[in-house]
Order: sequence, then structure tokens, then C-alpha cells
Amino acid sequence: VSPVVQIGRVFETESHVTGLNVSYQPSFVVYTDHGEFNRVDHAARFDFDHSWGEQSFELEHRYQKSSEATIQTAFLLAQEIHTTRASYERPLTGKIRMSAQAVQDFRDSEGATGASGVDLRNWKGSTFATMDLLPKTTAGIGLGGGYADQSAPSGDYSAVNERLMTRWGYVISGKLTAQLDLGVQMMQSL
Repeated sequence: VSPVVQIGRVFETESHVTGLNVSYQPSFVVYTDHGEFNRVDHAARFDFDHSWGEQSFELEHRYQKSSEATIQTAFLLAQEIHTTRASYERPLTGKIRMSAQAVQDFRDSEGATGASGVDLRNWKGSTFATMDLLPKTTAGIGLGGGYADQSAPSGDYSAVNERLMTRWGYVISGKLTAQLDLGVQMMQSL
């Protein structure tokens, strides 16, 4: 059973549109034969977006806490995930748009017996310049980078990465767009 509680509001003026949305979803999992595996998982989300003229800013935070069996471990694994994303987009010229995005992703896990799990910390960012090639077709190029840090019982690991990306888009209809991102990533362990 997974009920959803959601509150949202859009505020509009002549030149600005602001949206705010907050949601919470508990998931109740009940086993008839093995009550020791019963659990309540949680998911929450906060979204904020603001646009003015042809510019837009978005901020999103997602939270998830669950205890579920995973294929990798074959036992219950408690996980807590926090993901925060901020993005900004604006036109540079009549045909070229610039966009930037930053993401922070924290993932903590613990075994069902209380054993140490794996803790991941990821930060990444990217920026794109996208050009309208034809009325329904776009192409872009982007640069990105990131830092990853992992703590685990088997040892710690840190790495940095750089990315060179291309983006191809096609507008199928007024509400449907196909997008293909391709790129190369270089990663160095620290």
C-alpha cells in the first residue's frame, strides 16, 4: 500500500511563473508468512521552479529510505538516499541556449544485522550549449565534471571525472521530445 500526500502551488505574474511542490509517500510492505520482514519505506520530494522571460531555474530534492532485499546482497539492506539537483537555462542568442546543472547525491546503506554498509557521496556538474538546427531538431555540446567518494568495509575509494558530451534532440509533438546524450568520460582515482 503506497498512499501519496502532495501539496503544490503555482504563482503567476505578468513576467514570472513560480511553482512549488512537496510530496510524501509511505510504502507499507506486509508479508503474511514472514512478519519479521514487514517494513515501512519512505519517499519525499521537494520541487521549486521559477521562470522569468526565457530564463528558468529549478531546484529539486528527493529523499528515500527503504529496507528491501537486493540482488547484490540477497538480504535486507537499509538504504537512505538524498539527491539534490539545481539547474539553470537561458538563451544566448536567438538559436543558442545555455544550460547548467549541479547534482549532489548521498547514499548510505546498512545491513539488516547492523553491519556496516556502503556510503557514497557524489557531486557532479555540467554545462551545455544547445543550438536549434531545424524547427524540430537541436544539437548541443557540453562539458562536465564530478567527484565521487565511497566508504565501504572493503576499503575507501575516491575519484574525479571529466566529461565531454553531445546532445541531440527532436520534437515529436508539442508535449513529446526525444533526446539522445552521448559522450566520453575520463576518470582518475585519487
